Amino acid sequence: MWPETYLQDAASGMQAAAGLVNTSHYITLDHLMSGYLHASLFDPLKNVLDSLNKWGHLDGVAAAAVDQLKDSKRSKYSKELVADLGDIYQKISVEERFTSVFQILKRDHAQQFSHLSKQTTDFCFFHYLSESRQESSEAVPEEFVDSVTQVVMEAPVLLLSSKMVIDESTLVRLLLESASDPFTRHPLVHGSFSRLPHLQADILAWKNARSALPQ
Repeated sequence: MWPETYLQDAASGMQAAAGLVNTSHYITLDHLMSGYLHASLFDPLKNVLDSLNKWGHLDGVAAAAVDQLKDSKRSKYSKELVADLGDIYQKISVEERFTSVFQILKRDHAQQFSHLSKQTTDFCFFHYLSESRQESSEAVPEEFVDSVTQVVMEAPVLLLSSKMVIDESTLVRLLLESASDPFTRHPLVHGSFSRLPHLQADILAWKNARSALPQ
């Protein structure tokens, strides 16, 4: 696997991203599992992806992946696969029980999906997640902004130990990653946070008023 110093360089990092995708179709489940005669490739691959993300080379991964999807030898299978992914994201976007998952995807990966959507317009649109992470240049009320991500919230939640307000999607991520308040390090357990329905209603009203303005 590539050393960290190699991946820092823009040209080398993009080359590594393309190489990783181009060799990925040779990897099988056996390669990702530890065996009697070989070690698992799971950790090395994860480390490379983490480094590519750290140094901003994920666009190279996306571009190489799109090139593979458009490969004429696999075009029929690729189009069906991407269409299925589009259907999955569409279902996530409209089902209430997946709201937090969808908001995390849209918040953290909207730019990547927007790039993919532009690259795959001939057979698939990821328009459900292709909104920019950046809000309008219009001033956003400070109380509407997630204290962690600095993005306008959809479903605000109050962290009782720090009195800070974050979006529900951020709370889900914190529960999965550390289960602690990032401002006080106190454990996030049942009863340590509460929803803010009145603030959520204010945010929705502000968004609706903004969308009604002429573009």
